[in-house]
Amino acid sequence: MNESQRPPGSGPADSRRTTGRRQRSDDPESDGDAAVPREEKLLTLYENLRAEVRVRIRVANVRATRGIAVVGGVVGSAMVQSSFHLLALVPIVFGVLFVDTVRSYNEILAVARHLVELERDLAERGSPFQYEVRRGGAFGLARNQWGTFGWLSVANGARIIIFGGVYLGSWAVLLSYWATPPRLFGVKIGTTLLAVFAVGLSVFLLAVGLSHLAYRRRLSTEIESAGSGPSARSGASNSTD
Repeated sequence: MNESQRPPGSGPADSRRTTGRRQRSDDPESDGDAAVPREEKLLTLYENLRAEVRVRIRVANVRATRGIAVVGGVVGSAMVQSSFHLLALVPIVFGVLFVDTVRSYNEILAVARHLVELERDLAERGSPFQYEVRRGGAFGLARNQWGTFGWLSVANGARIIIFGGVYLGSWAVLLSYWATPPRLFGVKIGTTLLAVFAVGLSVFLLAVGLSHLAYRRRLSTEIESAGSGPSARSGASNSTD
């Protein structure tokens, strides 16, 4: 078959052009991606981050429920076996649960901080697209409606008081009724050693809690320094108009 009898698109030049078009269409950095508006990309990112926050909260709640179930199982086993030694696991489980909860909330705070930045970048002045800025549970202005903590922090404060009371109460019960010290790896665990462990664990958990508050305060300072309304860029453009 000569050149004149070949069907269109079967020649070497046409084949190279077809291959080039296929490579450009498969390239994620092609011009088609650049045609997507910037606002649409940011909205997609915002939706994904909002979904991530919901998933992280759900996972944290599941872990907290499992931790409480473990505590209940330990207490039940101690009552059945009439042994207070097992109750030493209660504050340890609470400590592990507290550390994991702080880690989860720190991750949620990081995502919420970015949501605030996206809202300020996308929202115009007076726009209702400011949920995280105004009513969000992490940095929303609604948290400052009552004193320093805000009305939304009353339930969180009550939860901290309850869990802190259970944690300290478990140590008080252990230190008061600790009898017949057991041995762990050949070491006799008496009341003194138990008290030292209790103080060390409590100091460690206090440091974890303070680090969480410091991290939260740092993110809050970043948000406050950037302003409480729309982004500085949109605010500047409105002022020039």
